[in-house]
This record gives sequence, C-alpha cells and structure tokens, in this order.
Amino acid sequence: CTLFLTGIQSALFSPAKYGLLPEIFPEERLAWANGVVEVVIFGGILLGTLAGSFAVDFLRGHLGAIGLGLAALAALGASVAHGIQETPAADPSKKLRVNPVADVWAEWKLLLQNRLLWFTTAAIGYFWMLGGLVQLNTLEYAKSMLGAGPKETGILLTALAVGTGAGSYTAGKAAGKTIRLLPVRIGILGVAAMLILLLFLTHAYLAALACLFLLGFFGGGYIVPLNAVIQARSPAGEKGRVIATTNFFSFAGILLASAALWLFGSVLGWAPGAIFFAAGMITLAVAMPVWLLLPARGSA
Repeated sequence: CTLFLTGIQSALFSPAKYGLLPEIFPEERLAWANGVVEVVIFGGILLGTLAGSFAVDFLRGHLGAIGLGLAALAALGASVAHGIQETPAADPSKKLRVNPVADVWAEWKLLLQNRLLWFTTAAIGYFWMLGGLVQLNTLEYAKSMLGAGPKETGILLTALAVGTGAGSYTAGKAAGKTIRLLPVRIGILGVAAMLILLLFLTHAYLAALACLFLLGFFGGGYIVPLNAVIQARSPAGEKGRVIATTNFFSFAGILLASAALWLFGSVLGWAPGAIFFAAGMITLAVAMPVWLLLPARGSA
C-alpha cells in the first residue's frame, strides 16, 4: 500500500515538475535546467538505492520500519513542494477530462502532427523502458554473474545513478544557449556499446562497475536534450498535457521492461549477460532512426 501511494505521488509530481521548468526558465536555459534537475533526481535515486541496500541488511524482519520511512519521506516531499514558485495556468478555461485514456489519445493525435514531438516522446519512452530493464536485470546480473551480495549490488546501482547524473549535468552544461541534440546521438550509441560489453564482464566486478557508470553517463546525455525539446516545442496551451502524455509513455515503458525481463529471463531462460547483450543490439537498431530523424538542434 505504501509503495502504491508513493507511486501515485510521483506520478502526480513528475509532469508538474517538468512543466514548471519552461515557465521559469527561458528556452536558451532549458537544457541546463533539465541537466540540474536530472542530477538532483538521480542523486535522490542514489541515496535511495544506498539507503535501501543498507536498510535490508540492518532491518531484517522489520520491513514495517522501512515503510514508515518511505511515508515520512513522501510527507517531507509534499511539504517542501509548497515552497515552489506558483505560475499562472496557460489555459484556465480547459476542463479536466475524467477519462485519462481519452485524454492520452487526444494528446497523442496532437503529437502526431509534429514529427519532432512524437519522435521525441517515443525516444523518451524507450529510455525509461531500457532504464527499467537495466535496473531490474542488474540485480540478477550482480548476484548470478558477479557473485555480489546486497551491498555490492547497491554500489553497482549507485554507479549507474552517479553516471546518469554526471551525464545529465554534462549535457546540460554543454548545450549553452541552444538545445543541442548531438548528445542524444552519441548517448544512444554509448548506451548500446556498454550494454553489449556487459556480456563479457562476468566475474569482473570493478570492470562491470565502470561499465555501469559509463552506461549511466551516456544515458544522462541522451535524456536531457529530449526533455528540453518537449518543454520548448510543445504548444503553449498544451504544454502540461503533452508532458503528462510523455510521462504516460515513460511509465508504460517501465511496465514493458518488466514484461521484457520476464520474457527473456523466465520464458526464454536467458542469462542476465545475454539480456544486456540483446538490449544493446536492440538499442543499436533504435539508434538508426535517432541519427536519421532527429535534427541537429531542438530549438527554434
């Protein structure tokens, strides 16, 4: 129940968070702002991963205490959110639809009218699907391929989060006053290369640690410009709904990651290293339309 409620809180907060950035920052600062936000996000993931790993060790048999800690963090986050600067509604007359499926379908049809927006939305969804698969598969990879325990596994996931934060900040800083999409192209090739390499790093803990850091770094460089494109190029009156639709496909991608891991691992019986290799080859295939269809810049 606690996880379900904290998930709802995150789903409500995420589109509002990204939708707020273009209301506060000018377009030439969006890439930098997204880089900073992603650093904070993955910093939180880093702390949560470390805390979770150690909590499982030190609070064995007392999982209720971990649930209380999650509830306290959720309450703290809600309290801090009250200090965020308020911005006027872009379209106060727009009514809230009760049927979310119809809303998502309507916004998707709007996105299809702009090739850059629908392709960026699909690319972001793929990022979160791949991220979900990597995180879940790393747990089994660490255990069965590296012989790592809970603490060592937590360190591997920490390297992934630190790398993503570093890559996000680097992409935002390098963008300058424009939304450059070259990091997206480089990032997806780097992600594919690191995933393929993980197949050959079994029983090499430190090498796998470095590889996961670089995987996160390339992933951070990939996602930051894409988020900035959605914020800058969405129609003014539909910006919040477009971002919410992008989040819908992102969470759908995370669900698909679980299904893909079940298919590859449980049904086909593939080892975690082979799953990483397959994900890398698929990502190489995805890189082709990314290189061909994305423009050099995402700003006007």
